[in-house]
Amino acid sequence: MINNKNTNQAFWAAYSNVAAYNVAIIIAHINSKIENKTKEADEESLGKIEDLFDMVCVDNPNNKKKIDFLYKYMPFIWLFVDYIYNQDKTSNGIPFFEKRIINNNDKNDVESREVTLTEQIEIIKELFQLLLDIRNNQSHFVGSNYFVNDSMFRALEYCFDVSLRTTITRFWDDAKDANNKLEHLKRHDNKGKIKKEFIYKFKNIGVDKNNFTTNGLAFFLCLFLDKRMSKLMLDQISGFKRNDSKEYRATINVFTIDRIRLPKEKIESVFSLDSLGLDIINELQKCPKELYDLLSQEDRNKFVLIDEETEDETILKRSQNRFSYFVMRYFDEKEIFKNIRFHIDLGLYNKDCYEKTLKDGSKLEDRFISKRLKGFGRIQEMNTEFEKHKKEYPDFYVQDKNEKNYQIPNRMPTFPHYHYANEEKTLIGLKIKDKVDYKYSDIERNNFILEKPDAYISTYEFPAMYFCEYLKGNPEQVLIDTYNTIIDFLKKIASNDNSIEIFRDEITGKTEDEIKELFKNEFKLDINDIPKELKVYISTKPAKSKNTYQEYLKQKMDTMLEEAKKEYGWIIDKENRIKERRIKAGKKNYEKINIGDIALKLVKDIIYLTPISSKNNGKDGITSPNYNRLQEHFALWVEKERRFKAIEILNAFKIFDKHPFLNKLGKIEDISSIVILYKAYMLSKINYLNEKAVKGKYGIDILSNDKENKKALDYETYSIDLAKKLLELPINLPRNMFYEEIVKSKELETLRRYIYGKRANVSYLIKLYLNEKLKDDSQEFYKYDRMYKFFKEGRNNKNVYHELNRFDEKVSEIKEQIKNNQDNPNYKFYKQFTENEKQLRLLQTQDVLLFLMAKSILFNEVETKFIDKTIQSESILLKNIGIGGKSVLEEKTKVNLSLSVADYYLFIEDTLKIKNYGDFKYFCFDKRVSNYLECLLKTFNDNQYKKGGNPYKIKRQEIEKELENYETYRIAAFEKILEFERIFFQNYYTKEEFESINNGTHFSFEKIIKEFIEKTNAESEICKLIKSTRNAFSHSQYPMQDNWLRNRIDEKNKSNMLDIIYNDFSESIE
Repeated sequence: MINNKNTNQAFWAAYSNVAAYNVAIIIAHINSKIENKTKEADEESLGKIEDLFDMVCVDNPNNKKKIDFLYKYMPFIWLFVDYIYNQDKTSNGIPFFEKRIINNNDKNDVESREVTLTEQIEIIKELFQLLLDIRNNQSHFVGSNYFVNDSMFRALEYCFDVSLRTTITRFWDDAKDANNKLEHLKRHDNKGKIKKEFIYKFKNIGVDKNNFTTNGLAFFLCLFLDKRMSKLMLDQISGFKRNDSKEYRATINVFTIDRIRLPKEKIESVFSLDSLGLDIINELQKCPKELYDLLSQEDRNKFVLIDEETEDETILKRSQNRFSYFVMRYFDEKEIFKNIRFHIDLGLYNKDCYEKTLKDGSKLEDRFISKRLKGFGRIQEMNTEFEKHKKEYPDFYVQDKNEKNYQIPNRMPTFPHYHYANEEKTLIGLKIKDKVDYKYSDIERNNFILEKPDAYISTYEFPAMYFCEYLKGNPEQVLIDTYNTIIDFLKKIASNDNSIEIFRDEITGKTEDEIKELFKNEFKLDINDIPKELKVYISTKPAKSKNTYQEYLKQKMDTMLEEAKKEYGWIIDKENRIKERRIKAGKKNYEKINIGDIALKLVKDIIYLTPISSKNNGKDGITSPNYNRLQEHFALWVEKERRFKAIEILNAFKIFDKHPFLNKLGKIEDISSIVILYKAYMLSKINYLNEKAVKGKYGIDILSNDKENKKALDYETYSIDLAKKLLELPINLPRNMFYEEIVKSKELETLRRYIYGKRANVSYLIKLYLNEKLKDDSQEFYKYDRMYKFFKEGRNNKNVYHELNRFDEKVSEIKEQIKNNQDNPNYKFYKQFTENEKQLRLLQTQDVLLFLMAKSILFNEVETKFIDKTIQSESILLKNIGIGGKSVLEEKTKVNLSLSVADYYLFIEDTLKIKNYGDFKYFCFDKRVSNYLECLLKTFNDNQYKKGGNPYKIKRQEIEKELENYETYRIAAFEKILEFERIFFQNYYTKEEFESINNGTHFSFEKIIKEFIEKTNAESEICKLIKSTRNAFSHSQYPMQDNWLRNRIDEKNKSNMLDIIYNDFSESIE
């Protein structure tokens, strides 16, 4: 009789398969991002680390990029790297620890603890292999053995302890209270010994000492599961079922806080005013992160929302500012602009690829000629329009040499989204035309022709732009008039119009304010809204002024010197704090030097200070691929081979010869640490600039890259050329252009007494309108006490939280302390304080406008399909929006979200409180939901729910019931499979044969099925069904074996789909 290994094997098989498949999803996603390759997720690739990394050529540039992506999606990996980084002596056991040798004498030397790329890959390889071994051990009756040694146990215990500190930092303000209530999670007693009563030990004792305990295995698998799946697993394990108090919820957090982050499922959402309004209301109840981080734990707890059914915790905290998105989408949905369109991103187009050899001898096999496609239009129309124009883009697929199932598509999958012109997302392009005739992007045989914007508008102008629209102004006309006025002004300078000379004569002897007024009258612009070079040109007689240029160079060099000193001081200060090890990983303000950032800054500075010959039109400068490669080599400077390859690139472009002081550092390849090199470089830069400053030599090669040196020759010619150049580029629209349109609104008539005699800014007018006209106020949380670092008091540096009305008093004290003293510790904190308070004022203003927008959409629009219209609009107040309290958030309403899944169009319906709309939206975009809906719709034989037809309607409760049942059937399916394997070996293998194969390696299910067919002549179709169902449950999917499911399910029995799948599967096994 052959018996099962353990009673919980099916349980662990189910969740280890999900964990392995999650990793496969991330590997496939990273490969598509880095190499533009699309390939279905396959967890078998976990056993071949080569599917992710180039193990033949470890310094392949893509390896570093993939590591960076893995840190994003698997944040726990950095904990293992950090564990190595902080070890004081050699650890024994698993390969990546054996290779890690740190001399005890150097344990406080920051530079000696840099972790190489090879070591990082080894860490990932070991983690993935252990996960694969566990999955194969639990998923098969004859499974492979897995072995966990002491080094891995210690690394996982380190991760657990860091997760505990992170949980305390994030959810507790009082460390003493946290230590008392979370005593059950503390591994060590006051003497540093492991407590006997500690129940979350990871290592078994006795014969199984190299295997996980239940808690150890649970913690390891939780690293690779999303939070929902982790909770489902933990709920079935003793010690995790209580969820009725903060301390027990903290236990779940410790197990899940550093979990895997799966790439977001891309599901097309159909835009509507309804969803926009609810999305905004949901956003308004969240606390901005700029404020949340300043609050006491007691106030932070007010933003923890506990689901009444699942008891899951959600922190209502804004991770990003979505105001500009809401404004643009509102303007698009309402079609407010008739002749203006926003810039839209349509995805990446790969036109061609070729092999390129870099200066260090490495090759880029897939060097793509790519272009990001951008167009202009209303976002809700762009997908449809793009499909129409798709014929302009030729199909282009590159077959990978090694993998037949790899393809490189011409257009990388994306949904249209607004395209910002800068990384800070503060500029958006506009197309301004009298007639709407928008051409998307043309691709010619050898060229990309992308229509550029006519103008850029700052997103800081969006509050005024929306307020202007709300007050029934005409923001579109303001934009067009402003654009045309700037164009006219630049044309006058470019053509050397005589109006410029007349204006110069008029302003002779005038004051600055008088000049501003005359300029406004003459050119219809604020003089401060034009480039400063043109401001000087328009205000003074043209003259050749070498002294002016020398002053410019001196100012430029002084700024560079100040920045170099600041950077050198920063790295020294950070290094000292790390050596002291005052703050442990997981705690707030934990210090860690980001080697990648250091490398990026160093390479950028080296190249910037390297002169480029004007004779070759800049062709002697470093090329983009080599620049990127150089950055990568510097990021891995700790590896000797990388240092030599970096030197090759630097020599190839003669950077040592041309750079003003790099060659004075000596043989930089002998410096083994990037941190040491960075310090030496910054010190040399400071000395070099000081030396030049003392000699008064400002016109040096160090600034030769700066094209502004043309001003030294002829300021008038320079200004005219600049105006001509600006006419060829998108126009930067000025600030405050909507003010005049706003103040003349009749809606503000009753408020004139407040603003008479002074020019109030738009933010002031918005606040005034809310308080005086609407008798309302901002959300209550903007009045909560805040804590800034310079508020700390006492010997223990205790946090002190101040009310807003005490800020002026406290800030005055600090300003007096730091007066003329930038070395005062509070100087930096004061600067942070002023910047953060400025941002909070902006957010508060934006929230007022979002509230007006949502209120207008949900209660004043005829088009909205839900929300109780009997609710009096006047009774809905912004100040009541928040957790607790009776507000519009508590109102129940019927909602639906329109989605496009595969080729189908559907509505998910629910009845909920408005405050829970965010949770509903999150639910709809769950990967499991899309998998289920796609499977369900494909089972219907007709095409009525295809795009363009009628939408399929389904209630959220139906989906939730299905997903709940799925987990039950998943484990039951594995129980059946394991029992099938047991009986197979019992019936078709002798005892001796079984013992010969049960040798520590797994016997795959595919092999069992193959032998089963050979030995029994079983129907291959039935075996296919068994195999596809097993694989589907392993991947959180539904089996779609040919037309089997389609023939078994229709709309009448759709609610029994899982019953049918499982029963057919079970009968097939029987």
